[in-house]
Amino acid sequence: WQLAEACRGISDACLAFATPVTGGNVSLYNETQSGTVRAIHPTPTIGMVGMVRDIRQVCSQDFKAAGDLVYLLGALDPGLGASEYLKVVHGLVAGEPPWLNLALEIQVQQTCRAGIERGLFRSAHDLSEGGLAVALAECCISGNLGITARITGPASRLDTLFFGETASVIVVSIAARDQLVCESFLTSVLGNNWQKLGSVGDSASGFSLGAEGHSPLLHVTLEALRRTWQQAIPRRMEPTLFVEVSHDS
Repeated sequence: WQLAEACRGISDACLAFATPVTGGNVSLYNETQSGTVRAIHPTPTIGMVGMVRDIRQVCSQDFKAAGDLVYLLGALDPGLGASEYLKVVHGLVAGEPPWLNLALEIQVQQTCRAGIERGLFRSAHDLSEGGLAVALAECCISGNLGITARITGPASRLDTLFFGETASVIVVSIAARDQLVCESFLTSVLGNNWQKLGSVGDSASGFSLGAEGHSPLLHVTLEALRRTWQQAIPRRMEPTLFVEVSHDS
C-alpha cells in the first residue's frame, strides 16, 4: 500500500510539473542477515533529466562571499516524522513524512529559477534530509564560509526547528547590495512565504545558529563541520574515529 501510494504521489507531482520520469528502480525484496533477517524499506528511485537553456544562469549550493545575505524561500513548517534526525539520533523510523503542497512547491521552484535568471541568487540549495541546520551546514562546507543565522518558525521544539524536515523550501544567498530589490521581488511572488535567515561570514566565523527569542544556540567551527562530513564513512568503518570526532566536535 505504501509503495502504491508513493507511486500515485509521484504521478501527481509529474503531472503538476509536466515533468516526465525517464527511468528508475524499486527495491522490494533485498534483505540482510544480521542475527535476524531484515528487509530494507521499499524504495522507489527516480531517474530524471532537466534542461538548462543558458549555462550562465545556474546556481551551486555553496555560499559565495562573506557579507552575502541568506534567505529562505517557502513556508518553514518542519516536522520530525520520518526524518533523518529521528532515525540517526533516536533510532526511530516512524511518523508521517512532510505533506507536499504542490501549488506552493511550483511557486517556490519558479521563484528560485526566476531569481537565478535575474542574477539575484548567488547560491541555492534545497532543504531535505537533516532539515534546515544540515542544509545551511552543507552550504558552508561547500563554500568554506561561515554563517550567522536566526530561524523563525512555528515549531515549539528547537530540535524540530533546526532538524525537522519540510517540503517546498530552498535556501538562497544574495549580494548585500541587492537586499531591497530581492525582498521586493520575493514579496511580489511569494507573499509572506519567505524569511531572511542571516548573513554569510568568513571561514573563521564558524557556523552560528539561533532561533527567534533565543541567543545563538549552536556554534561550530567550519573545521569541525568539514571533518565530521568528510569522515562519515571512516567513522562507520572504524568506531575509534567516531569517538575522536565526537569529542572534538
